[in-house]
Amino acid sequence: MNKKIIILLITISIAFSQLCHNSCSTCNGNVCLSCSADHSQVDPNQRTCVCQSGYYASSLNPLTCNQLISGSQDNQCHIDMALNMANFHVNTDCYYYTENAGQSGSEANYIRSDISIDTSHSQFSEADCRSYVVTHIQYQPKGNNSGNEDVDYVDLPAPKNGGSYLSNLPGGKSGDQRIQIPLIDVYGLANSQTVSADGNQIVQILNYRILIGYSGTVLRSHRWQSTVFTNRNQVQTFTVDVDIQRTQGCQPGQNCIIVADLDVTGKQYKSDWVTVNSGAQYTVGDILYLRIWFKDATYTKQLSFQQLFFLNDSGQVFDYTALCDPVATAWNHNDKSLHVQLPLVEPSLSATIQVNMKIETADARLRRLQTGSDTTSQQFSVSVASAPANNSNTSNTNALNLIFGLINIFALILLI
Repeated sequence: MNKKIIILLITISIAFSQLCHNSCSTCNGNVCLSCSADHSQVDPNQRTCVCQSGYYASSLNPLTCNQLISGSQDNQCHIDMALNMANFHVNTDCYYYTENAGQSGSEANYIRSDISIDTSHSQFSEADCRSYVVTHIQYQPKGNNSGNEDVDYVDLPAPKNGGSYLSNLPGGKSGDQRIQIPLIDVYGLANSQTVSADGNQIVQILNYRILIGYSGTVLRSHRWQSTVFTNRNQVQTFTVDVDIQRTQGCQPGQNCIIVADLDVTGKQYKSDWVTVNSGAQYTVGDILYLRIWFKDATYTKQLSFQQLFFLNDSGQVFDYTALCDPVATAWNHNDKSLHVQLPLVEPSLSATIQVNMKIETADARLRRLQTGSDTTSQQFSVSVASAPANNSNTSNTNALNLIFGLINIFALILLI
């Protein structure tokens, strides 16, 4: 009996020890207490282990720390960057911006894309080496469709009125950039453009890529696509990553590191909010039930719903925030996830839904996150079929049959 208890305790101990990153030798839940690799130490967030100053990670699984080669700081940071580049996350925030809003005659409309490089999923020496990160942004003009990325993507031209579409991101770090394009210039830079017959709806797609590395060397390319949808002078934007980022699939115990502040995931459910509705085929009129939560289950913050956008097959972007059920769409304290309930009103074989959220404490008072951001988003793919065309016809036929039936009954009564 005692042996069984001992084995059970050992099993429980092993199970708990696996909750934190595999570079840790001992853990308390998902809190890293000590490290297994020589010359490594617990990181400030107590989620994983990092190499000590003067050492770099030559391997992430298992973590192996080697002494940096003698030479300049440049060489040391170049090595650090090359080893961690795969786990950098590229954040692309595209939005419509009006300068001098409300000032008649002085307003100027732009499409902005704020691009930031998040290194927190890696063991990159941010404090020592971030200044060495160099980025270069290019776009894909209309007609450049050879399939060779290095041929298809070129530098952005200079605006007609001088200056540049590119600038350093205000408040950002080395390598973070902002693209600001006047709305009128989007016509000449879009890779594709569709205009409705009445001219009221315009769909423009901008293809971008960012090259990341250090001076004279490119280590990685990341591509994304921004859709600009104009509907009767109302402009909506939508951004989708073309290249899947490794950090998107990051799970506990894997080589990339989960950042509790920002990393979220979600699934589609049935109306009980418990049964996963994987691979479901929806019809117009169905209700979509979404749940979104932090990947770090021990995290104490919660998500507050802000906006929901719908991107259909035609590239049209609609703000469906107002359609979400105001009562059901809220943070659920029982399953610790954000519930979103949306009626599906438009058919689309391959639609993308994006939920924008704010990260809040339980009492809704925000604190400053490590990345300087308190927002996050989650995207879902759905297929929505048109409602059966014969439903209304059947209803009308049934109604007519009922009326004729009543008329016949009254006629019989009169005859009697």
